[in-house]
Amino acid sequence: MTPLPTHIHMLGIGGMGMAPLALYLRQTGIRVSGEDDHFQAEVETTLRRNGIDIGEGESARRLRERAPMLAWSSAIAKDDPRLEQARRQDVHVLRRGELLALVVKGRKLVAIAGSHGKTTTTAMVIHALKKLGFSFDYILGGFFRDENILPSGYMGSDWVVAEIDESDGTIAGFHPEITLQINFDWDHPDQYPNLDAVEDMVQSLFSRTVGSVLIPSNSELLKRIAIRSSKTYWTFGYSGNYAGVCRESSLDSLKIELAGLFPINGLSVCVGGEFNATNALAALAAVHLVAKTVKEDLLEDFVGIRRRQDKLYSVPGLSIYADYAHHPGEIGALLKHFSAVTGGRVGVVFQPHRYTRTRQYAEGFAQALVGVDCLVLLPVYAASEPADPLGQTSSILEKIKQPSSAVYCQDYESMEAHLNASIDHLDIVLFVGAGDIDTFAHRYVESRIAFSKVNDWFSRLQGEVSAEAYLARNERLDKRTTIRIGGEAKWYAEPGCVDDLEQILRAAHKNHIDVFFLGRGSNLLIADSGYPGLVLNLQHSYWKEIEPLDEKRLRVGSGVRLQALSAKACKLGMGGFEFLEGIPGSVGGALRMNAGAMGGWMFDVVESVEFVTLQGNLFNLPKEAFHVGYRYCEELKTGIATSAVLRCSELLDTEVIRQKMLSFSEHRVNSQPREPSAGCMFKNPEGGHAGKIIDQLGLKGFRVGNAEISPIHANFIVNHGGATCADIIEIMRHVRRETFSKLGVELQPEVMLIGERWENVL
Repeated sequence: MTPLPTHIHMLGIGGMGMAPLALYLRQTGIRVSGEDDHFQAEVETTLRRNGIDIGEGESARRLRERAPMLAWSSAIAKDDPRLEQARRQDVHVLRRGELLALVVKGRKLVAIAGSHGKTTTTAMVIHALKKLGFSFDYILGGFFRDENILPSGYMGSDWVVAEIDESDGTIAGFHPEITLQINFDWDHPDQYPNLDAVEDMVQSLFSRTVGSVLIPSNSELLKRIAIRSSKTYWTFGYSGNYAGVCRESSLDSLKIELAGLFPINGLSVCVGGEFNATNALAALAAVHLVAKTVKEDLLEDFVGIRRRQDKLYSVPGLSIYADYAHHPGEIGALLKHFSAVTGGRVGVVFQPHRYTRTRQYAEGFAQALVGVDCLVLLPVYAASEPADPLGQTSSILEKIKQPSSAVYCQDYESMEAHLNASIDHLDIVLFVGAGDIDTFAHRYVESRIAFSKVNDWFSRLQGEVSAEAYLARNERLDKRTTIRIGGEAKWYAEPGCVDDLEQILRAAHKNHIDVFFLGRGSNLLIADSGYPGLVLNLQHSYWKEIEPLDEKRLRVGSGVRLQALSAKACKLGMGGFEFLEGIPGSVGGALRMNAGAMGGWMFDVVESVEFVTLQGNLFNLPKEAFHVGYRYCEELKTGIATSAVLRCSELLDTEVIRQKMLSFSEHRVNSQPREPSAGCMFKNPEGGHAGKIIDQLGLKGFRVGNAEISPIHANFIVNHGGATCADIIEIMRHVRRETFSKLGVELQPEVMLIGERWENVL
């Protein structure tokens, strides 16, 4: 090995390229120290366990200053002040690829190159050569699934196996004995401005190769490059010198029939996917060139690589995997494999990697993700790149043929909420990407495990409530809303009394279950994927009682319809309730939203409210204790009204009240649609009316599917039968785009959305 200093410090040492190299250097006797802003726990543990000094803050600074050489990861920004300081102090500063080139200089390097699949193929070569007892060193670009197998090995051999990375240009420093180029793609536009530059890079690598070049048999371009490089080349694939055909493929195994120069007839591999069959053929061909022999069992116990089809969770009906795929070709092959083998419904959480790649391959990513049953897109993982407005996740979202099938989530919480809302309709969930998405994957799996442990809470609850209560799983909600749209509730409950309600809420709180109170379902939109928590509905007759207390006061249950309340008040000669006549809701919902119409508001007639908190505690408070405003009541955001004492504003003749109600009703009939709707969709902006603004832009009658902006009132979207939540959202997106681009008005939704978050879908 080329002489190196006795101490090397590494910036970004926790990366998948840096950590194995650090471990290798330590095995040679060099003191290695390092630091990283985003350690994976298992990587940091492995480094420390193997004698590598990890620093942070002041301790990291002291380690840097003592090291005569500083290596840095491509994930570190080029203008990082630590690099500048090291250069000022005459420290030898070099990139990870440059350090690797120094390590393997003058030795027989088996270099595995290509835009994707390098780590798996390299690991297969390492595994097979070990099994043959061949003496060699190796440096992998990832970690084996078996934590007892280090990603690097030092024996002092002339032979060394390593994957080399073209992403940052350091590939120019390598002079391999054998080059295995497993594929050819333009994958790093930040480094290579066009395809010709990528060709030049590969041709230069082939020209510097001392011995043979191995290339895929189906790549005429690589064959031409090899010929131009005046190199002897061998081919692998379904045809060529080292040929093989995949005869059987499952989620985690392959059987390959071999031909050509392979001295054996078949091969078993314990990973799945035709793309891994190609990787296995490439690896076996390289092993044959190096060791001059291969055996049928070389890969049958291959342990695999972390973040390559990692099965993180599996219960009957659901499996969750993580995969490092970050190129459209990789993602397409991965999804094809899972769809073909399982035949199930697939959900994908995808984190694009680098702005430059996202900008270049937005269309490719959109095409690769076609057909996914549930698609969650996360923000781009920058990997030290400066932000690029044309390389954002929105670039992919805009190119997906059916925007409603995909959702953009800015953080873990919104991702988890959306996935939970869809999880019952999926068989496979894949977390895909090369950034830090694996932390999301592991966190989500931990959440699912915890969820599974408490999932029987609902069954236990059935023995704790009265016989009058109704409890159900996966209850349809569309028929329980005024717009007749929505998926299923994970859990659904109709308590038969206050005691039932308290018991249910205490159990939900104890088990960390989200709760939503459903009244008559007006002013509400439910996601097509449903609601992943508990929906409470006060439908039992217990909640629908109206009790006169004196000539001016009524005690009213939360389940009473507002029309029934106004009719009862009219019969008793109680004035002030007329405005409620046409509101399609119940008392409980009206209290929560401080419903209003015709100049009147629900809390105008309230004297006191009895309610239960989400923790299951019962309170009865006067009107003055509540904080109310336009379309909200602060206390009832986290509480459920059980009943209220209401006071009329004046005693009137019944006929006077009836005529007033009739005038309100006629106004509604003439100004509002009769088809199913959720009421007004957008809040009135300051100084204006949303309906007039939408009408002014000529948007009445705009339609998506069976949903339409009402020709009668532009702030209503009606369901002509069979409309979906996605249809409604698409119309709302269109309205918001038009009002903002043409008038500078940013309309905000008035209706409540559950099962999703407005900020993620608009």
